Amino acid sequence: MASRNIITRDGYNRLLARKERIEKELLPKLREQLREEMTELGADWYERSEYEAVWEQIQALERELADIESRLKDAEIIEVEAGEAGVVGIGSQVTLLNLEENTVETLTIVGPGDIRPDGISYDSPVGKALLGKKVGDQVQVSVPAGVLTFRILALQAPGRAATEASKS
Repeated sequence: MASRNIITRDGYNRLLARKERIEKELLPKLREQLREEMTELGADWYERSEYEAVWEQIQALERELADIESRLKDAEIIEVEAGEAGVVGIGSQVTLLNLEENTVETLTIVGPGDIRPDGISYDSPVGKALLGKKVGDQVQVSVPAGVLTFRILALQAPGRAATEASKS
């Protein structure tokens, strides 16, 4: 049985935008570049590294496009509604302090099918540990490398004003 591809509306729209960019901008540009390389290189075009580099880029984009199309076809969209004020939920943007490394990062809690640089699945160990927590809470997460400890510094729940830890 295939796993569910749960994705937020925002994540779905991001995938659609990426698909459109690949289809209408990136692939046509590379295919034109490939035609130019073939013309410029003459009869031995297929043996040249210039051709191979462009061809590999085209193949990588076609694989990405197939993956995106599969994700879109199987997407189960979850609508993110205004969350409970001050409580981490799907769609929340959470600022965390890693207590071991003394580093700060901001993550958005998303569905497992969402692809975004700042996103973390609610189904991941960190995502599961954060759900339902509030600003100021400390969470410990078991990961293969050990246990990570975070403190929630700020939270922006969907449809709500940001909540931050007091400075005291």
